[in-house]
Amino acid sequence: MRTGFIRVGYLMGLLSLLTWGVNSVAGGWAWSRADGIVVGDFGYISPEYTVTVLEVLVKNGEKVARGQVVARVSSSRVSELVARLSGDSTRLVLQMAQIQAKASMIDLLVKAAESRQQTYEANMEGLDEAKRKRLLPLLTQNSIVDQLFKGAQELAVLRSEKETMAQQVAQAISASRFTDQAIIDINLLFDAGKMKAPMDGYIAGIEVGPGSVVNPGQLIAEIVGADRYVLSYYPIDRLYNISVGKIVTVDAGFGQKVQGRISDLTPIAARLPKEFQKTLSPQERQQLVRVELDPNQKPLPYFAKVVVR
Repeated sequence: MRTGFIRVGYLMGLLSLLTWGVNSVAGGWAWSRADGIVVGDFGYISPEYTVTVLEVLVKNGEKVARGQVVARVSSSRVSELVARLSGDSTRLVLQMAQIQAKASMIDLLVKAAESRQQTYEANMEGLDEAKRKRLLPLLTQNSIVDQLFKGAQELAVLRSEKETMAQQVAQAISASRFTDQAIIDINLLFDAGKMKAPMDGYIAGIEVGPGSVVNPGQLIAEIVGADRYVLSYYPIDRLYNISVGKIVTVDAGFGQKVQGRISDLTPIAARLPKEFQKTLSPQERQQLVRVELDPNQKPLPYFAKVVVR
């Protein structure tokens, strides 16, 4: 009896060892099994200008909503830009006022010159008659012709100046509008130093603290989206096939298993994350697969390493 139990136990142990060996060596070839990581869509909070962090209003792991203020900053660069543009706007307004005043004066002179020229032209007929009858001396005739020419020349100059003034006013108005819009855009981007969350999610990393100087493009904080999914890495030279819509099991270990569904297969092989690379081996690429998790089950922790079966 005792010998029979020993034999059964021996056979069961041998069978378990054989199963483990087959699964370890060939299991990944015969049926689907892939490494993966639980992630969400990422959002980044970074400034448009060089800023100094005044205070950080959230903590790592804290849930935030889109538009929520995450940090408050100040920027001497923004203050300088707004001050300079405001000065430019004031100078343009004064310049427009001066040009318009000069244009009004020139407009009056043009009207007076036009009236005088019309009077000359109206009297030309009588002057021509007097000239034919030799009633005007030659010197007087030359003086009249000279006055007519100077009047026409003066009128042409005034009309040219009037047109130039109109162009200068138009340019000043355009520049003033551009400057005012630039001030609005800067204030809109800076938003009084309020750095806001671009999406709903959780704070995945705070990169700065009060007093830190942050340049454009540098991170203040990183956000991971509220909706979690698994990015898994499948070898491309296997006996099994995977397809969109296939139901899979996501195993995080220690009995943490949830159901998922393959929602996307990328047409490229992606480089494996460092934690999945084998030590002293060349960097490997595998097909990147997205697995949507069942929302009715307990969610797995962000960035947990999992096995997808």
